[in-house]
Order: sequence, then C-alpha cells, then structure tokens
Amino acid sequence: MNVTVLQRMTERWSNDQIEAVVRCHVARLFSTRMSNTLRLRVEVRSEAILTDCRGTAKWTKIQDHSRKEYTIRVRKNLDGPEMDLTIAHELVHVLQYAEGRLRHGGLAGESGWFWKPTREGAAQFYPYGLPWADRPWEQEACRISKEVSA
Repeated sequence: MNVTVLQRMTERWSNDQIEAVVRCHVARLFSTRMSNTLRLRVEVRSEAILTDCRGTAKWTKIQDHSRKEYTIRVRKNLDGPEMDLTIAHELVHVLQYAEGRLRHGGLAGESGWFWKPTREGAAQFYPYGLPWADRPWEQEACRISKEVSA
C-alpha cells in the first residue's frame, strides 16, 4: 500500500500520525491482497475547502475505476477521536468503491450513485440530491467506522 499525506502547516497533526491512523484502519477493513494494491492520498484541508462535511473520499482517477487510487480529504481542525472516526468513515467509502459496490454515474440524464450491483449487473440508482442520512452507503460507513474506531 502506498500512502501519501499532504497538508499545509498545522500544529495538530504530523504526516506520520495521519499515516499511522490510515494504516491501522486499512489493516482492519481491507484484505491483505486488496490493501497491497491501494494507493491512497490523504489531504488534510482547511474548513474553507470542506465547508459542509468532515471528510470526502473519491477515485483519484475517476475515469479509470480499475485502478485502486483514491483521495481522502479530512478537515484539519478535528480533534483526535473525530479525526480517527472520519478517516475510518472515508476508508469505508474507499472499500465500497474498490469492491465495486458504490459508483458514480448517470441514469436517464440524471447524475448520481449506483449502490450494490447484483451478479446480473443491476444496481439501485440514487440521485445526487438524496439527503445524506438516506444514503445506504453512508449508513453502512457510519456503522462500520464506529466499529473499527472503537
């Protein structure tokens, strides 16, 4: 696994601390095989960048879903337990992407997410406007991240 931590000057977190948290959670969440192929970029960002959330996760190369390269952004003003939980939460999303259970896309001219495709290839489509609390992948990430961070 390749982990890169990027941040501007902050007194709160060192790159080594962030990387240690990431590696700990990856070991709990991912299989050894999958974790060996991961390339993670963790950006510790200001509140101005992440105004309405504590963190985000996305493919680094959105057009190529076969590559396991992801970027996680977390707010730099989080305290220890919040930082730990946020990183775990965003890593659950990385796992969902890597396993193919969550994908961005469109349906009938509307953009959104596809959640949990079946063997037949069909997946439930959710438009981008869906409230955060109603998103099943967020519910799963909240539940699993609390278990991992405990």
